[in-house]
Amino acid sequence: MDHHVSRRRVLAATGATGAFAALRPMLVPTEPAGAQDTAAYPDSVASGDPRPDGSVIWTRVAPTSADGEVPLTWQVRPASGGAAVATGAVTAFAASNWCVSVRVDGLDPDRWYSFTFDGPSGLSPEGRLRTAPAPGSSPTHLRFAFGSCQQRSSPYVAMAAIEAENVDFFLHLGDYIYVSDDGTITLDDYRDVWQRFHSDPALTRLRSRVPLVAMWDDGEFYNGIDRTGDPARLAAAKRAFFEFQPVLPTDGVDQAYRAFSWGDLAHLPIIDVRSYRDPAVEATDNETPEGGVVMEPDRTTLGAPQKAWLKEQLSGSSAAWKLVGTGYNVLAVRLTDRDTPERRATEPDLVLNAGDYYPNEAFDDYQAERRELLQFLVDECVEDVVFVAGHTHVFLGGRLYPDYDDAASPLAAHEFVAGSLTADPPPEGVVKSLLGSDVSRAEATDILRTVEAAGLDINKHLDYINIVEQGYGLVDVTPDEVHVQFRVIDTFAEGSVATTAWEYRIARGTTPSACPAAGSGPDTADPEGMPDSPSSMPQSNGNGNGNGNGNGNGNGNGNGTATATATATATATATATATATLPAAVYRPPQPGAPPARPSPGRTAPRRRCLPALPAEARSAKQPLPRPTPPSARARGCRVGRGRVAGANAVRIAADLGGHRWRI
Repeated sequence: MDHHVSRRRVLAATGATGAFAALRPMLVPTEPAGAQDTAAYPDSVASGDPRPDGSVIWTRVAPTSADGEVPLTWQVRPASGGAAVATGAVTAFAASNWCVSVRVDGLDPDRWYSFTFDGPSGLSPEGRLRTAPAPGSSPTHLRFAFGSCQQRSSPYVAMAAIEAENVDFFLHLGDYIYVSDDGTITLDDYRDVWQRFHSDPALTRLRSRVPLVAMWDDGEFYNGIDRTGDPARLAAAKRAFFEFQPVLPTDGVDQAYRAFSWGDLAHLPIIDVRSYRDPAVEATDNETPEGGVVMEPDRTTLGAPQKAWLKEQLSGSSAAWKLVGTGYNVLAVRLTDRDTPERRATEPDLVLNAGDYYPNEAFDDYQAERRELLQFLVDECVEDVVFVAGHTHVFLGGRLYPDYDDAASPLAAHEFVAGSLTADPPPEGVVKSLLGSDVSRAEATDILRTVEAAGLDINKHLDYINIVEQGYGLVDVTPDEVHVQFRVIDTFAEGSVATTAWEYRIARGTTPSACPAAGSGPDTADPEGMPDSPSSMPQSNGNGNGNGNGNGNGNGNGNGTATATATATATATATATATATLPAAVYRPPQPGAPPARPSPGRTAPRRRCLPALPAEARSAKQPLPRPTPPSARARGCRVGRGRVAGANAVRIAADLGGHRWRI
């Protein structure tokens, strides 16, 4: 067997885009359930869904009697100590698997508290909860982490790293557990899986120390779940989710989508992309009859009621930032791009955004609905929307346009997708599955970096791809900007420390680019004055003041500069704030004769009055545009340069992975 494999060999065997296509997220199968912890509180405690006047607190107890009930009391105290400020009693029942979720009210806004449960077996571990700032208040900083996909294939080292980030909450976007598609059917089956995952002390410690905002993906149900699934099985999975997470259904039954507010700084709708969606389409080429189904205008991943709710949450919010949590990505990820300027100019019946798409179960399966949602943001002048997502096991950062093949299409929003919290097969395992050859980790990583670069060449709206590393996203929100860092960590090494692989700054007023507010802002060529290190940002210290309450369920670092230059006929240079060793998101200069350039990442577009909505026929017009010259520098995780191959055919590779069903 050839033990030396180069990037050239991978690309020659598969084509750059073929290798990109083959690198679908792969995970090791979950192991069978083992013996459970027999402590009095086997899953520890947790808090979640912070509101201005309270939160949800949660625990699970070990049964102490045969009558199916365990009486508990609970108490909440200021984090600084002192007498209890809220107390109550609750009963854990066998019928609820001994889990309890308590909605705590009457607390002061913008405060940290501690809480405990007490019962026949003694006092629970101490947990922490956070209340949100009061409605109408003007907080200067919000910090949260987001992530998803935590197989038990490697240690939960990311959990300790998240706790150390001093976040206000952790937004978990699903695949919190992974079940057997064929073997997890009943409520008891689902409960067993939840208990197995909670046997990891790193996970239960994070839950006790950091408030959780949780949404499900398909891992909590079975692979590829949609609205057409077996009703009994879906009901069992949802019930187990609400039993084990500090979340209360917003309709009293099983509705999980909901929204929170952080004063007038941020509004956070969290959407459910699984429960109401039409079945996914296996075909990935939208120019074929099978793949073209994704273009149907009535196809939905949100369902009509939730979509109307989301539009209202976004257009009706006066918060500075609208931050949407979604189980999977809105960003388009193509393996081949066949919507070329030449075809747009000569083929009136060309399928919009024609190409072959990454088979990932994402908004790529619902392209008309994605375009509708993004066009809504533009037409309704909904400013400063940022999506954060999970599911893909790939870090992605990019810009959202109603028509990402038309350079005149306005920038509607940004999106950031976190990689998995735990490991897929390591890079050398991925390359071996593609070629059957053994390589070192360094060689495999170098190969995969080239594949990432091929993906960026195909998808001009993407600014970052990282298919190698694991970790989470870290978001700092201030009145002036959103600063996102992709934090990566070696999930095979206990005690690993997270580092920043890439970061991106969005100045307020950047989106939608066709519809900013009236007035004037900073010059588009001068991003000076943007904070570039944590020392220049207010830090969340867990203290707050003020009185009042709210009701309802509507509730980095970096310093220095990096310059990236790319050349077309002329040369354009863009400067953006970044860690000194990390190139910033790269501006893509247009070629001569192209439509006006879109604002570069991290820059503020001129602020002007909201433009009237364009007619539908004008919005959907296929305007030809030249392809921008690829950038010359990238952040760690995607390198363009030696070994880059452009224009290769997308070749599907079916990887034989030991007979297992690999899944995301």
